[in-house]
Amino acid sequence: MTHTVRLVLALPIAALVACAPAPAPSSSAGRDILLPVEAQTIDATVPTDATLESLFRGHDFSAETTGLLLQAVSAVFNPRQLRANQSYHITRSLDGLLREFSYQIDADRLLSVRPTPGTAAFAAEVITQPKELVIEAIDVTIGKGQSLVGVLEAQGENVQLALELANIYGGEVDFNSDLQPGDRLECLFERATRQGEFIGYGRVIAAVLVNDRRTLPAVLFGDADGVPAYYDFDGRSLKRQFLKSPLPFDPRITSRFSYHRLHPVHGDVRAHLGVDLGACQRAGLPDPLSGLRKLGEQNRDRVQGYEFTEQVSVG
Repeated sequence: MTHTVRLVLALPIAALVACAPAPAPSSSAGRDILLPVEAQTIDATVPTDATLESLFRGHDFSAETTGLLLQAVSAVFNPRQLRANQSYHITRSLDGLLREFSYQIDADRLLSVRPTPGTAAFAAEVITQPKELVIEAIDVTIGKGQSLVGVLEAQGENVQLALELANIYGGEVDFNSDLQPGDRLECLFERATRQGEFIGYGRVIAAVLVNDRRTLPAVLFGDADGVPAYYDFDGRSLKRQFLKSPLPFDPRITSRFSYHRLHPVHGDVRAHLGVDLGACQRAGLPDPLSGLRKLGEQNRDRVQGYEFTEQVSVG
């Protein structure tokens, strides 16, 4: 037998292929192999006005299971701190038993709940997800027709950085209307990554904004109690009792001023003598239009010569 094997191996490969019997046709060729489903997974985001209890009930957990889950979660996390639009994940067996519930508390923390083996109880823990912070600097200049969001995105940055800067300078600059061509921004900030993927920003360490020939520095520093805040070079806090704009900075301009705009409903070209801003109210935050609405009511729906119309979408 060994001798025969050696003779066969000594033949040219082409001869072996020609002499080899054709494989029998397989009835499963080209078909997917279906594996049995062992669990059901759900990935979703927390709805507006939801509580942890209503979230569990919405996935048909029994009152007993919901109570045990809330008891386990309350030991490590305050259920009242559940935030809308945060992601969560549920894994349950085919018979409906919970295998895992996880909720993304913030960019750094994950709430994880699993059943305790051999009991009906659950064990919860808050997992700190590691991330890397890298300090970077950026220097941009506002051009004609540009916004802060636009120039930052042109440099590969995210709108979150623009929102953070608008929050820092909110008492000095109205980022909706005060920025002018030629204004310049220098910023030192932390970029956060996890496993090489961008996940957001850390702190803005320092910034200098030149706006309308004003130089506005902002340096992060801890006060006497260690609470971080932003100060100018003379040690004066940038925090103001009133903001420069009653409407928080939101870069979502849904429709700009134009004499020739394609009407979204009628389909023809008409003048649009205004600017539409998308201001979405988030759960737990004040109404972003409240200040402008009050001014509008006092001035018969006109603010500084501009008509103010509020359009509310439900659902």
